[in-house]
Order: sequence, then C-alpha cells, then structure tokens
Amino acid sequence: MSAIVYEHVGKSYPTGKGQSFQALSDVSLTVPDGEIFGVIGSSGAGKSTLLRMVNGLELPTEGHVNVLGQEPASLKGRELRLLRRQIGMIFQHYNLLSSKTIAENVAIPLVLSHTPKDEIARKVSQMLELVGLEDKHNVYPSQLSGGQRQRVGIARALVTNPKILLCDEATSALDPLTTVQILKLLQRINHEYGITIMLITHQMSVIAKACNYVAVVEHGRLIEQGPVGRVFAHPVQPLTRKFVNTVVPNTLNEDLRNRIDQGDEGTVVQFSYTDDGAKTLLADIRKAYDGNVSLLYANEVPLRNVTVGKIVLGFSGGSGGSSALSGRIGELVRNDPKLEAEVLHD
Repeated sequence: MSAIVYEHVGKSYPTGKGQSFQALSDVSLTVPDGEIFGVIGSSGAGKSTLLRMVNGLELPTEGHVNVLGQEPASLKGRELRLLRRQIGMIFQHYNLLSSKTIAENVAIPLVLSHTPKDEIARKVSQMLELVGLEDKHNVYPSQLSGGQRQRVGIARALVTNPKILLCDEATSALDPLTTVQILKLLQRINHEYGITIMLITHQMSVIAKACNYVAVVEHGRLIEQGPVGRVFAHPVQPLTRKFVNTVVPNTLNEDLRNRIDQGDEGTVVQFSYTDDGAKTLLADIRKAYDGNVSLLYANEVPLRNVTVGKIVLGFSGGSGGSSALSGRIGELVRNDPKLEAEVLHD
C-alpha cells in the first residue's frame, strides 16, 4: 500500500513578462505506507516544493499527487482540513510561538479543531512524554535547547494522531549529536506508531541513519530512487555518487591510485556489497584464483537496516590471464545478488 504517490508532477512559478521558473519536472515516485522515505538534493533542487504538495500547501501545475487515497489539489474547505489533520509537519526552525508555553504550543492544532479541554490536556501530556519533555509543560521555547525545541515541534505534529509526518530539513539546524537523537526519536515513532515519514534533507548522513528509501532530486528532476542499501551500494548518477561518498568514502588515496593507474598492482577489481555479501569473498577468490591477491582497500559502513561496503583487490600471476580472472569474478557475482564488481585497471 502507498501513502503518497506522485505521478508526472511538475510545478512552475510565473516570473513576469510571460516567463516562468520550472521548480519540478515530471516527478514520479511512490512513498510506501509505514516507511521512512528520504528526499535529498542540493539547495534549490525542489525538495520543499515536493514535500509541501503532500498537504496542499503547494499545488502541482502538471500531474497528480495522491495522499492517503485523496488528491489534495482537488480538495477544499472541510475536506482539505480533514486530510491535513492526518498529516503532521515539523520544520527546520521549529516554528514555535515564543509567547506560549511548551504545552500551549503542542496544543495549538487541537485548539484550532475545537477539541475538548480535558482531551487536549491528556494528549499534550502523552506527546510530551513520548518526546522526553514531560517536565517542560510550563516552560517557554527560549528556555530550551535547539534539540528540545525540535522535540516540541515533533510533539505538536503528532498530537492529532497523523498517518503521515513530513520533516522539512528537521535536523539541519542541529549539532551532530542532537541530530542523531532526533533521528532515533523519529525511528521510534515510525516503529511504534507505524507513521509514514517523509523527510527532506541535503545531508546524506541523515538518509543513512534514518531512511528505508531514498529519492535524489537535481534541478527539479528525480534522477535516482530506491531502497537505501541499493542506492548506497550501487549509486548510478554522478550527484548520487557525490552524496554517497560523504558517507561511504570511495576515494582511494593518491599514491594507491597512481600505482593502480601505472599497473603496479596488476589487475585491480573493486567489489561493492551489502550486508554479508563479502563474508566469504576472500576465501572464494582464493579457491577460484591461483595467482597472487593483494588487499588494497576496504571500508564498511552500517546504515539503518543494512551494511554497505567496498573491497579493492589486486590480482597478478594467475594462470589463464585476465579473461580467466574475469570469468571467475563474474561467476562469484552471479552467485551472490548482494555483490557487484568493477574493474579499475586491467
């Protein structure tokens, strides 16, 4: 089941004199129900526009956006309000009212929907306990740290029991330690309540720590998407590779790169894998190859639900030459769907 579906979505803004700016172009993607889905791109890529279409704050000029079986662009008045009650949203700069206490800030969506006072009190207490701020009812935003303010924002977004939570650069204003804490809280909320979370970010480390799926947006176009493990292990587009490289370094040091380019390390192959894809790789290679094998580079990074890694090996002196080696490596890759190989030097 899908919580959010974008079908050939485009968005343009008039800039005057008959000109327009194309913020999104032909974007199609599906956010599965109950998952954490990340959208990453550079500043101005169209991420926020994409996110704000979910609750109808932005309307597509082409295509369709379906949310929980409804199309926000076609709803008005009460119907749109009812859909928005099922969609919570948290922001980069928290958007808290400085003149109201923490409890009063969390209560705002319930007050606006004319919820009875005793129910408001109960739900606010429940949400503040969930985010670890049960002792902060009567303090003001100025008395809290950035991480605590974001927890208030999360509590406010959850107080209406939404089915979808939108996160607009929710951790970009936080320090690394606080970012990890907020991401763990979002994972807990997703796990315990089954809420679909769609978050946008310009930090691939956020995708790595929190998400099950990722979409990469560049200049308003969707250029790559898929499960986080697959995209991290086998990025296709140049921008995706740059993002992944910030988390899973794929840069060999200059001295090693020069030796490889000059042929000093023989035939060099880079193996990319997920989870236990390389568990028996070295043993299998020793059985299949009778020459010398050198380990030139290795790196492994745990993501949220999968581990990705790279191993670079140098081969020399084997019988049958490079064609025989290629056949043996091809057989290993065919027998293990979690393993891929790329020849860096032949």
